[in-house]
Order: sequence, then C-alpha cells, then structure tokens
Amino acid sequence: MSDNVVSKFFPKKIVRNQEQIDIQIAKHHVILVQANAGAAKTTTLALRIGEALANNVSPEKILALTFTDAAREVMRSRLIELGVNYKIVNEIQILTFEEFSQKVLLSIEGEEVKQIAQTRNLKLFALQALDHVAQQYGQKFDFLQIETHNIAIAQFLEAQLRLKAMMVLDPYFDLDEIENVFSLWGVTPTEYLTAIEYERIRRGKKDSPLFRAEFDATYDLAQYLLAYPGIEQHLPDYRLVICDELHDLNEAAFCILSKLIATERRCYFVGAGDEHQVIHATLGASREFLETRFKAAFPALKHLPLTITYRHDPHLAYAMREFAGKSIESFVTKRTEIQLLNYGELSESASKTLIVALKKWEKDGNSLEGCAILLRNRDQSIEIENALRIAKIDYKTPAMASYLQWEEVLFLRGIMAIVLNDLSSIKSYEVRSGVLDALATFGDLRIPASELESGKYTVAKNPELIFDFFKKFIQDANALHIKLLASIIADIKQSGPDTNAADVLNDIVIRLNLQGIARRLFIRAYDASVVEKSIAGFIDVAKQSGLNLKDFAQLLNEAETFATRKREKDFVMLDTVANVKGREFEHVIIPSMESKVFPHLLSDAKDERNLFYVAATRTKSRLSLLMPEQESLRSPFIAAMNLDSFKAEANKALARNASRETSTVAGRQYLKVPFHEKDIAKGLGARFDMARKAWYVEAGTDIKPFSAWMK
Repeated sequence: MSDNVVSKFFPKKIVRNQEQIDIQIAKHHVILVQANAGAAKTTTLALRIGEALANNVSPEKILALTFTDAAREVMRSRLIELGVNYKIVNEIQILTFEEFSQKVLLSIEGEEVKQIAQTRNLKLFALQALDHVAQQYGQKFDFLQIETHNIAIAQFLEAQLRLKAMMVLDPYFDLDEIENVFSLWGVTPTEYLTAIEYERIRRGKKDSPLFRAEFDATYDLAQYLLAYPGIEQHLPDYRLVICDELHDLNEAAFCILSKLIATERRCYFVGAGDEHQVIHATLGASREFLETRFKAAFPALKHLPLTITYRHDPHLAYAMREFAGKSIESFVTKRTEIQLLNYGELSESASKTLIVALKKWEKDGNSLEGCAILLRNRDQSIEIENALRIAKIDYKTPAMASYLQWEEVLFLRGIMAIVLNDLSSIKSYEVRSGVLDALATFGDLRIPASELESGKYTVAKNPELIFDFFKKFIQDANALHIKLLASIIADIKQSGPDTNAADVLNDIVIRLNLQGIARRLFIRAYDASVVEKSIAGFIDVAKQSGLNLKDFAQLLNEAETFATRKREKDFVMLDTVANVKGREFEHVIIPSMESKVFPHLLSDAKDERNLFYVAATRTKSRLSLLMPEQESLRSPFIAAMNLDSFKAEANKALARNASRETSTVAGRQYLKVPFHEKDIAKGLGARFDMARKAWYVEAGTDIKPFSAWMK
C-alpha cells in the first residue's frame, strides 16, 4: 500500500495503514479508537499529534495523557521516532493523569502540597484512621475487624485506592447500608469506614490536604470538579487532547477527562483503548467507559477501529479473533508459533515441560531475555522457581517477588530460625526484617507498632537475638494462639535440627490451622486461596527435598541468593499476567492451562477471559501453552481459540503480508536548509513542515534548484 494520502504530516520510517490514516486526519471532536493488542495505539495517537502540528496547532495547546510514567516516555519517544522535532516534543504537554492533576491543583490551591511517595510512610495515618473507627464504631457494629498488622494495612491502602478511583467515598454514607459495601464495591465495612476516617485525617480540619500519596491528586481534582461549579475554569485550554490506554480509565480520571474535553471548550479528543484489556487488577478500571459512558457523555462521538496488529502474526491474531469475538488482522510477516505442550498429572511434570520449552527456545538460537513465564496465580511460582534453579536458568521476579519473600513463607522460615536460633544465615537485612513482621502477623503476637519497629531494627542488625525477640513477646501473653505457638516451637526444639523439615512444617500448619489464619488475614477469598496454595507448595518443596530442618533452612537461603542476585542478561522473566500488561516479549509461556486454574473459579468470568487475552497477546514470536494430557482437565480457553479452524486463512494472510508493497513516504523530499537561507528556499517553492521543523518539496517538483540542500 502506498502512503500517498491527503494528510499534512508524513511520518518517518513507517508506512501507515488505512485505519491509522483515518484516525490521523479525522475531524470529529471526540474520537474513540477501539484498538486491538499490538495495533500500534501509541504510534497512531502520535500520528494524530503530528497532524495537528502540521496544521499549525501550537505544541503547548496539545495534551497527551497517560496512566503511567513508562507510557508517558513511550509517547515522547514515538513522536521523535516519527519525525517530530525534539524541541517541539518538549513543548507538548505529555503527562500522566496524576502529573496533570497536580499541575491544575497548584493553580487552584496556590501552593504545593506535601507528596508522600513511599507507601510505608502512610502506615501511621492508616493506624490513626483504624483507631478512630474502633473508637467510633467498635461498640455499634460487632462485625468490624480492627487489625493493625502489615497485611491488614496493605489491604486497606489497596481498598482506599479502589474506592477513590470509583469515587464512592461518602462521609455521609447511610450506616444502615454498611454491611452491603462488599457486594457493592468489593471492600469490607472496616475498610470503607477506615477510608473515610483516613480522608478526614489527610484533608485536615480546614479541608485542605495535609499530604498527597499515589492517585490522591487525580482524586482531589475530580472532587473539586464535582463539588464546585465553575472550577473547570482552572483547566488549561487545549486544542487537542490525546489519551492512551483508555482501558485503564477509572471514574476519577473520566470525571477530569470529560470536563477537559467538554463540547463548549472546543477541544478535539482522540483516545485509544481495548475493552478486552480491562482486567480486575487495574485500579478502578471498568469496561463501562469504553462500552457506554463515553457515548452517554458525548453522543456525537465517532468510533474508529484499529484492528491490525504489528506484534504477532495472523495465526495468533486469528486465534484471538476467535477467542475474543472481534475483528483482528495482522500485517506481520514472521510466523508466530503457537505450541500446545502436554504434561502429566503431577506438578513437577508441568515444570519439567516448562524447562524443556525454555531449552528448546535457546537451542533455536534465541536469548532467554526475550522470554517471559506468565502466571495466573503467584502460588504457581514456587514449583517453577525451584525447577529454574535446579536447571541453572537465571530468572527475575520484578513485581511479584520470589516466593521465599512472601509473608506466609517468611513466617515458616521465622519459626525455623527461632528453633535453630539462626537468623544470621539469611543475609539480607530487609528479609530478616520481613521475617519478624511475618512472625508478628501470622503469630498474632499483637506487638505495639513502636516496639515492633524497634525490635525489628535490633534483631535484623543482630540476628543472634531472634530467640530472645520471640521470648520477650510471648512470656506475658495470655492468648491461646500464642501459647500454642510457643508450645509448638518448644516441641520442635526438643526434636532437634535433624527432624525431617516437611514433617515439622506440616505439623506447624495443622496445629496452628495456618489455612484458617490465612482466611482471617486475607479478607478476599481469592487472596486467601492463593496463600493457602503457597503454604501447601512450600511444604511440598520440603517434602521433595527430603532434608532435615537445618539443611532445608540452608537450602532456602541458597535458593534466595540465586533468586535475588543481580542479573543483566540471560535471564527469564517470571511474573503474574496482571503485572505485565502493556509489555511485550519474544516468547511467552503460560503454565498450568487447567480448568480450575485459568480461569480461576473465584474471579469474574469476563475478567478471566480478558486476563488470558492480555497474557496471550504479549508475545511476538512464540506462545507456549502448557496443559494437562487429559483433555477434560484443560482450560476451556484452549478450545475457545479454535486453532484448527483458520490455518489455511492464516497461511494465506502470511503470504499476503510477505508480498505487501513496502514503499516509503509519498515522495516528499526533505531538505537541510540553514536558517539564513530559508527565504531563498521558500522563494523556489519549498514548504515548511511544522512538526519536523524541516523544509521539503512535494513529489513531482523539479529538485535541481534544491540540490544544495538535499539530505
């Protein structure tokens, strides 16, 4: 296809498809781009910016909004790659929603508000809010669970972010309805009431924020826009607003965006998203925005498609077309291989199959760095990490962290350290500190926060004091649970370090009812189920090792050293699907495609389908799906792809792609004209490209008079 079209901006290096051109030159005030995975959303939005610049729109009148810092930088890079002059790119407002909100809030409030970047620094405010809830509602509602351990605080902070994103925090909420908040918004009554108290603390007595943390600027600006008519006058006046990854849109961000592009502001808007990439882990995201909310707010909006993927070939594109039930095409010429790899009934069979897949990838001449193992649930990591270590295959767990650092595992490692009186073999100060946190949480030691922090610092620095730390906090305790824990530790110490590790750990889990503790600590059924499985998986590691308590503890320390050492190359990425949305890899492996694993029975069915769509579409060259030999045990997602139904069609499309015309831009010849010679060039008929900040002549022009400036 020739790129000879009526647009004014002609990009470097790429040949646009017709869908991209239509979006680039569209004149509708509000355009919603329904894009597929890998369909060059960011590139297409950058083309739209380039077109605005070529039409003499001032760069400072253009706003590009993203949801993450990484997406913001990709947008900047893409504009430069397409040929927009870097000085102009620096003048365009390319901001995250949070950055944009901070900028507007400064004009409203007149002064900067303290920013708290580290989540751990919010713990004190969360504890204050919990204390207020206990005092105010503790006698009124007997179903409230006031917990102050780290897991409870982490769950609360996550819940209050979700509540803010959905804009449902109401200090005048009808308390007669408080028991219904979980079914409404997925948070507990305690979390909801604590979020209201937390906001009262954050906003201060004068309703002026004392501090802002993650997402607070977006939330506060949305609140201002809803509460105070006319406040939108503080929103900058833009001619064009672009928004990438609209599937991550939440209520607070939508409130800001809808005010920003309101019809009376005479602002053009182009946003791109994929409704099949709305997943449950995203902060307050909902498919409603792409499906109905935009249309309700802007009835005259124009829907434009972006169906052609440049990430993977027609075989995978058509598989996702069958799976998602939507139009997907591919212009990729290199084959994307879809492997269905069978394994036996035992989990180690799945791990062995995975190792074989990795070895085959290397044997085919590929680098491990291009490979990602994407998990539905983090508990799957335990068996896989051990298999990778045994096979001497380096790996990284960037967002998920190694299973050896999960709190439930650190609790069991902590008991082992107390029994062996050996915390020093755990080399990392942070992990030692985490062990003490886990002991306090799962052991229900009820240690005052200040004493716990002091004890953690002392013992983490002086690991030989681990047993003294434990003794100090149980000697005066009356709780039956703590007495039971002390009794268990005494029994294990009496048995000695040569006792079989699996037997010891299994005894701890049964006698303490650790699964029951997990259900109490982790409020949501899905989270509790993952923790229960990780505990079982950890015991299974001990069982397979056959080691005694002392040797198993040493094995864990060695495994942790392997898992956490710094790696710059030749490593596999290991993470959950939810953590890699927006990224791409050469080879994606999805283990355990089993009917009760993926989709997960405790999660929304549509969310599960979207999660698999995200996972499968991260790959470029190879997708390996590991599944049971027994067909009845396989994930229904395998059959939903209808892999045998389109092979001939996909092969034909591959051949078509290989023979596609790949001619370059429509004949424009760019010139290198010095500033002092610009009037001469203009007099000869040259034109100036505002986006590239460069002179050019159109195709068909006699170029001899311009030969001195030819690039």
